[in-house]
Amino acid sequence: MSTLTISLKTKKGLIKAIEAYRLVSDLSDSELETLEILSNQEEKDLILRSIKESKNNKVYPIKSIL
Repeated sequence: MSTLTISLKTKKGLIKAIEAYRLVSDLSDSELETLEILSNQEEKDLILRSIKESKNNKVYPIKSIL
């Protein structure tokens, strides 16, 4: 009878994958969408820049733009 042995590195990788799956499976659709957006560096930079601008009052209400 042969024994299946898994390297420690592979075992740690599998544990991380299972933990990530559990985390993601508990998220709502909007949370998943946020993760997807933040994983794209261009979109992440755009969001962070928008937040910074809004904190600096550089974003104007739509009525003032029209």
